[in-house]
Amino acid sequence: MDFAVGNLSWSSNQLVSNFYMNSNNLEPQGNTCLSTLGITSLLTMIQLSSWNSSSLHMKECLNGDLQKILGFAFFKEYLDSVVSEDKNQIFRQKIFAFYHKNMTVSKYFNQIMQQIFHIDFIPIDFAAINASAVINEHIGDFSDRKVTQFVKDDTLSADMKVALFNGIYFKGEWQHKFFQKYTTMQEFEISSGKTVPVNMMFARQKFCVKDDNNLEYSSIKIPYVDKHQDMYILLPKKRNGLFQLEKKLSPEFIQSFLSQTNCQEKLTELYLPKFKLESNFDMDMITFIPQGWIVERRKLTKMWHQTTIDVSEGGTEAVATSGAVNGLMGPLATRFLVDHPFLFFIVDQKFKIVIFIGRVVNPNQGKK
Repeated sequence: MDFAVGNLSWSSNQLVSNFYMNSNNLEPQGNTCLSTLGITSLLTMIQLSSWNSSSLHMKECLNGDLQKILGFAFFKEYLDSVVSEDKNQIFRQKIFAFYHKNMTVSKYFNQIMQQIFHIDFIPIDFAAINASAVINEHIGDFSDRKVTQFVKDDTLSADMKVALFNGIYFKGEWQHKFFQKYTTMQEFEISSGKTVPVNMMFARQKFCVKDDNNLEYSSIKIPYVDKHQDMYILLPKKRNGLFQLEKKLSPEFIQSFLSQTNCQEKLTELYLPKFKLESNFDMDMITFIPQGWIVERRKLTKMWHQTTIDVSEGGTEAVATSGAVNGLMGPLATRFLVDHPFLFFIVDQKFKIVIFIGRVVNPNQGKK
């Protein structure tokens, strides 16, 4: 099991490194967020559905043949283990497969997909005027209406055979809440010599803080109430050092800051800006050769991803959708002031998997 955990974690972190660092869709000077778990789930499902060159392409994206390494049984175990629907935390994952109403889904393929991904197979007429509205209604129900217009009318075409959509929904309360009465307006430096006023939250608690002078960053782990997921903030020591820090995002680097080595839990005065981000970007086209549907060779014409994250005093709410179609008094405390651009990660602590990753250059961007 430890071998499987390590490989699943490594593959996920490799995807973080490859996709985040090499994507041409990421604005170099803007806020960005994405769900690597959402993308991994969708690509894994497509690999299971494919053969020949399509399957090989998926293996490259996923950094190896997960089917051999994990037998996918462990991937199912992971997806099942993170599902939660209590008052303090919600975590759900779902894949929707919309297929042309005249197609046939094989019984074996249906069974395998249900066992691993709890996938919903939904027949649809892609030529219908309301086809995009039907898909958006399913996604809207899943996301508690946080995502309602993911599929545009011009995304679908009458000759489509299959459209796949993956959703990740996370809502978690902080273990140590930021009380709203301590939130104040403070300056946040977005670039050299330029600042913006932001709503800066404050908490004075024991946090796990790591100070890495060699790699020139400081990190803090902010736990959610169930202790299964945590948020990590990586703050460059140089106020303009975000780009240099991003270049270090290798799987080894991610494993390093996720480890407890040199991470000291100490009384800390944490200042963290409230922020709300939304990112939309297309993913590279790939060849998709379905084996579970009785259908000819197809070109996967479009893949895209949308993520929204809202961080406030009470906790974090995050939704990701991927689509593929053919001053308090007391003891002395460490001060952790997040007042310039930073990275954040929401991490599954048991499996060491990055669920969401993002950069915040300006906390005010994305707010309405």
